[in-house]
Amino acid sequence: MLRGGRVVSQEQAEKLAGQLGMPYIEASAKTGQNVMEAFELLTRRVYQGLLSGEVELQEGWDGKKKCCD
Repeated sequence: MLRGGRVVSQEQAEKLAGQLGMPYIEASAKTGQNVMEAFELLTRRVYQGLLSGEVELQEGWDGKKKCCD
């Protein structure tokens, strides 16, 4: 459990997200603030990536366990 505030500043987090080409959203598991929004944003980005071909599902992501290939 974190005590005493932030470890990474908002500015640092936004900069890293920008460098990685990722969206930035502040969320708190403690208060629930923006948690749903973060998952919705992630889900939309993955879905858009699948539609555009930027993201491809790999074998074994169909919910079935694979063993010993």
